[in-house]
Amino acid sequence: KATLGSGGTITLGSGGRITLAIGGTVTLRSGGTVSDGCTTTVIAAGGSYTFTSSGGTITLGSGGNVILGSGGNVTLGSGGTIALGSGGNVTLGSGGNVTLGSGGTIALGSGGNITMASGGNVTLGSGGTIALGSGGNVTLGSGGNVTLGSGGTVTLGSGGDLSSGSAGNVTLGSGGTVTLG
Repeated sequence: KATLGSGGTITLGSGGRITLAIGGTVTLRSGGTVSDGCTTTVIAAGGSYTFTSSGGTITLGSGGNVILGSGGNVTLGSGGTIALGSGGNVTLGSGGNVTLGSGGTIALGSGGNITMASGGNVTLGSGGTIALGSGGNVTLGSGGNVTLGSGGTVTLGSGGDLSSGSAGNVTLGSGGTVTLG
Protein backbone atom coordinates (compact mmCIF):
# COMPACT_ATOMS: atom_id res chain seq x y z
CA LYS A 1 0.00 0.00 0.00
CA ALA A 2 1.35 3.42 -0.97
CA THR A 3 -0.23 6.74 0.05
CA LEU A 4 1.02 10.13 -1.18
CA GLY A 5 -0.17 13.45 0.25
CA SER A 6 -1.57 16.45 -1.62
CA GLY A 7 0.34 17.07 -4.86
CA GLY A 8 2.22 13.77 -4.54
CA THR A 9 3.90 12.39 -7.67
CA ILE A 10 5.06 8.99 -8.86
CA THR A 11 7.51 9.32 -11.76
CA LEU A 12 8.95 6.31 -13.62
CA GLY A 13 11.76 6.22 -16.13
CA SER A 14 11.66 4.41 -19.44
CA GLY A 15 10.48 0.84 -18.98
CA GLY A 16 9.22 1.50 -15.45
CA ARG A 17 6.14 -0.32 -14.20
CA ILE A 18 3.63 -0.05 -11.39
CA THR A 19 2.09 -3.42 -10.57
CA LEU A 20 -0.54 -3.91 -7.87
CA ALA A 21 -1.21 -7.45 -6.73
CA ILE A 22 -4.52 -8.68 -5.32
CA GLY A 23 -5.71 -6.13 -2.77
CA GLY A 24 -2.78 -3.78 -3.51
CA THR A 25 -3.58 -0.06 -3.31
CA VAL A 26 -1.98 3.19 -4.44
CA THR A 27 -3.73 6.30 -3.10
CA LEU A 28 -2.82 9.84 -4.18
CA ARG A 29 -4.41 12.85 -2.54
CA SER A 30 -5.64 16.01 -4.31
CA GLY A 31 -3.59 16.86 -7.40
CA GLY A 32 -1.61 13.61 -7.37
CA THR A 33 0.14 12.51 -10.57
CA VAL A 34 1.53 9.34 -12.11
CA SER A 35 3.74 10.23 -15.05
CA ASP A 36 6.29 8.37 -17.14
CA GLY A 37 7.78 8.11 -20.60
CA CYS A 38 6.65 4.79 -22.02
CA THR A 39 5.57 2.32 -19.38
CA THR A 40 2.71 0.23 -18.17
CA THR A 41 0.47 0.64 -15.15
CA VAL A 42 -0.94 -2.77 -14.23
CA ILE A 43 -3.63 -3.26 -11.62
CA ALA A 44 -4.04 -6.97 -10.96
CA ALA A 45 -7.24 -8.69 -9.90
CA GLY A 46 -8.79 -6.83 -6.99
CA GLY A 47 -6.11 -4.09 -6.95
CA SER A 48 -7.17 -0.46 -6.53
CA TYR A 49 -5.72 2.82 -7.80
CA THR A 50 -7.46 5.80 -6.21
CA PHE A 51 -6.95 9.56 -6.54
CA THR A 52 -8.91 11.19 -3.77
CA SER A 53 -10.39 14.66 -4.16
CA SER A 54 -9.85 16.43 -7.48
CA GLY A 55 -7.37 16.59 -10.32
CA GLY A 56 -5.69 13.17 -10.25
CA THR A 57 -3.73 12.39 -13.43
CA ILE A 58 -2.26 9.33 -15.11
CA THR A 59 -0.05 10.37 -18.06
CA LEU A 60 1.85 7.80 -20.11
CA GLY A 61 3.90 8.33 -23.27
CA SER A 62 3.50 6.62 -26.64
CA GLY A 63 2.75 2.94 -26.25
CA GLY A 64 1.95 3.34 -22.54
CA ASN A 65 -0.86 1.12 -21.20
CA VAL A 66 -3.24 1.06 -18.26
CA ILE A 67 -4.23 -2.58 -17.71
CA LEU A 68 -6.76 -3.67 -15.08
CA GLY A 69 -7.05 -7.31 -14.15
CA SER A 70 -10.33 -8.90 -13.11
CA GLY A 71 -12.04 -6.59 -10.64
CA GLY A 72 -9.21 -4.01 -10.77
CA ASN A 73 -10.23 -0.35 -10.25
CA VAL A 74 -8.97 3.12 -11.16
CA THR A 75 -10.82 6.00 -9.50
CA LEU A 76 -10.01 9.67 -10.17
CA GLY A 77 -11.83 12.63 -8.63
CA SER A 78 -13.36 15.63 -10.42
CA GLY A 79 -11.25 16.80 -13.33
CA GLY A 80 -9.16 13.62 -13.23
CA THR A 81 -7.33 12.64 -16.42
CA ILE A 82 -5.96 9.52 -18.06
CA ALA A 83 -3.80 10.66 -20.99
CA LEU A 84 -1.91 8.16 -23.15
CA GLY A 85 0.26 8.83 -26.19
CA SER A 86 -0.06 7.17 -29.60
CA GLY A 87 -0.73 3.46 -29.38
CA GLY A 88 -1.55 3.66 -25.67
CA ASN A 89 -4.35 1.41 -24.40
CA VAL A 90 -6.76 1.16 -21.49
CA THR A 91 -7.64 -2.51 -20.95
CA LEU A 92 -10.15 -3.70 -18.34
CA GLY A 93 -10.42 -7.32 -17.27
CA SER A 94 -13.70 -8.91 -16.29
CA GLY A 95 -15.48 -6.60 -13.83
CA GLY A 96 -12.72 -3.97 -14.03
CA ASN A 97 -13.76 -0.34 -13.47
CA VAL A 98 -12.45 3.10 -14.43
CA THR A 99 -14.33 5.92 -12.69
CA LEU A 100 -13.66 9.65 -13.16
CA GLY A 101 -15.55 12.47 -11.45
CA SER A 102 -17.22 15.38 -13.22
CA GLY A 103 -15.10 16.95 -15.93
CA GLY A 104 -12.88 13.85 -16.10
CA THR A 105 -11.06 12.98 -19.33
CA ILE A 106 -9.71 9.86 -20.99
CA ALA A 107 -7.57 10.94 -23.97
CA LEU A 108 -5.68 8.46 -26.14
CA GLY A 109 -3.43 9.27 -29.10
CA SER A 110 -3.84 7.74 -32.54
CA GLY A 111 -4.25 3.98 -32.51
CA GLY A 112 -5.12 3.97 -28.81
CA ASN A 113 -7.90 1.63 -27.65
CA ILE A 114 -10.24 1.15 -24.73
CA THR A 115 -11.06 -2.55 -24.39
CA MET A 116 -13.32 -4.09 -21.75
CA ALA A 117 -13.90 -7.74 -20.94
CA SER A 118 -17.32 -8.84 -19.78
CA GLY A 119 -18.76 -6.62 -17.08
CA GLY A 120 -16.07 -3.94 -17.44
CA ASN A 121 -17.23 -0.36 -16.79
CA VAL A 122 -16.00 3.12 -17.66
CA THR A 123 -17.92 5.86 -15.84
CA LEU A 124 -17.38 9.63 -16.15
CA GLY A 125 -19.34 12.31 -14.31
CA SER A 126 -21.01 15.40 -15.82
CA GLY A 127 -19.04 16.95 -18.65
CA GLY A 128 -16.73 13.92 -18.89
CA THR A 129 -14.88 13.26 -22.14
CA ILE A 130 -13.50 10.21 -23.92
CA ALA A 131 -11.36 11.25 -26.91
CA LEU A 132 -9.49 8.80 -29.12
CA GLY A 133 -7.18 9.71 -32.00
CA SER A 134 -7.49 8.30 -35.50
CA GLY A 135 -7.86 4.53 -35.59
CA GLY A 136 -8.76 4.38 -31.90
CA ASN A 137 -11.48 1.94 -30.78
CA VAL A 138 -13.82 1.45 -27.86
CA THR A 139 -14.72 -2.24 -27.50
CA LEU A 140 -17.16 -3.42 -24.82
CA GLY A 141 -17.34 -7.06 -23.81
CA SER A 142 -20.59 -8.76 -22.90
CA GLY A 143 -22.34 -6.59 -20.31
CA GLY A 144 -19.65 -3.88 -20.51
CA ASN A 145 -20.77 -0.28 -20.02
CA VAL A 146 -19.57 3.23 -20.83
CA THR A 147 -21.55 5.83 -18.87
CA LEU A 148 -21.12 9.62 -19.11
CA GLY A 149 -23.10 12.15 -17.09
CA SER A 150 -24.95 15.12 -18.60
CA GLY A 151 -22.95 16.93 -21.27
CA GLY A 152 -20.58 13.97 -21.67
CA THR A 153 -18.73 13.42 -24.96
CA VAL A 154 -17.27 10.43 -26.79
CA THR A 155 -15.11 11.40 -29.79
CA LEU A 156 -13.43 8.89 -32.11
CA GLY A 157 -10.98 10.02 -34.81
CA SER A 158 -11.09 8.80 -38.41
CA GLY A 159 -11.28 5.03 -38.68
CA GLY A 160 -12.41 4.74 -35.04
CA ASP A 161 -14.92 2.11 -33.91
CA LEU A 162 -17.43 1.83 -31.09
CA SER A 163 -18.52 -1.78 -30.68
CA SER A 164 -20.33 -3.75 -28.02
CA GLY A 165 -20.81 -7.39 -27.09
CA SER A 166 -24.18 -8.71 -25.96
CA ALA A 167 -25.90 -6.47 -23.41
CA GLY A 168 -23.12 -3.83 -23.64
CA ASN A 169 -24.25 -0.21 -23.26
CA VAL A 170 -23.04 3.31 -24.00
CA THR A 171 -25.10 5.76 -21.95
CA LEU A 172 -24.83 9.56 -22.16
CA GLY A 173 -26.78 11.91 -19.92
CA SER A 174 -28.76 14.88 -21.25
CA GLY A 175 -26.84 16.88 -23.83
CA GLY A 176 -24.37 14.03 -24.39
CA THR A 177 -22.59 13.62 -27.74
CA VAL A 178 -20.95 10.81 -29.70
CA THR A 179 -18.76 12.04 -32.58
CA LEU A 180 -17.18 9.68 -35.12
CA GLY A 181 -14.38 11.01 -37.38
